[in-house]
Amino acid sequence: MDFKIFDRSSLALALGAVRAVEPNPSREQDALLVAVARFHGVDLYPRLLPKTGVLGVNRVLRDARCRRRVLELAVALSASDGEVRPRAAANLALLARTLDQTDRHVRELRDLANHYYLRARIDFTRRMAARVVSDAWPREQERGMLEMLSRALQVRIDSTLAARYHALAALHPASFGHALWDHFRRNAFRFPGEGGGVPERLLFHDVGHVLSGYSTDSEGELELSAFQTGCIRDGDFMPLYLGILQFHVAVRARPAANDLPTCVDFEKVARALARGASCRIDPTEAWDFWGRLPQPLDDVRRSLGIAPLAHSVAA
Repeated sequence: MDFKIFDRSSLALALGAVRAVEPNPSREQDALLVAVARFHGVDLYPRLLPKTGVLGVNRVLRDARCRRRVLELAVALSASDGEVRPRAAANLALLARTLDQTDRHVRELRDLANHYYLRARIDFTRRMAARVVSDAWPREQERGMLEMLSRALQVRIDSTLAARYHALAALHPASFGHALWDHFRRNAFRFPGEGGGVPERLLFHDVGHVLSGYSTDSEGELELSAFQTGCIRDGDFMPLYLGILQFHVAVRARPAANDLPTCVDFEKVARALARGASCRIDPTEAWDFWGRLPQPLDDVRRSLGIAPLAHSVAA
């Protein structure tokens, strides 16, 4: 993903407009702005950013991609500390209108700000389900629908496919394939082809966990969202926003989720974005990873340009 879309003359104004959406930005929210500026090669002190009004940023930013990125960053910023406030939601709506950006995510944040958690979760789930159905139906028709129904019914539908994944256990313990098998085993996930198993077209998420090394807890899922956001060459920040919504804000609406962190750690998010941006492929696309599975996982990571987890930096 190309993060460097603002020139130096517009960067401060753009980030000032993003920061102005929040009445009282937190330290963690400011860390997101610092990370974005660092991707542009600029050291930033968020409190010194100009208090850019929406009309001002509308006059300065004429490029459609820059205008879109301002709204994306503002949406991610507002959702990042686990509570969306009505004032911030209203400011986002004004920013979207001023920049001629109609955005369904602004509506979700307005629901969250008004504590309509269930409605926000239903809207999010409906759109995610629509993506899966629309992806399955044109190509696989009845089989695609059967596969999704089998997840709820726990019906085995393709034992040959499932056996292919179980066979990965026989690969060398240091191999990419064995790591993928172990990821499913440790997390008690079902393989593609098994009843309740993930469809193969969505396996990129679990492959991403293995390639990146991020865990499956809420913090690791957020880092993976950032990593995969960075991998998408012509993408935007919406995968990261969806990760924040799914694994942070919406999850925190559950009574049993009191042990979750109250804010997104944007220093970790920035490192994950940088690791994803350095990856030479987009694993969210139709990437044929089967030829790589017998290879050592460390060799696969190096060949793809994925920095070691402990040494990655946002630069």
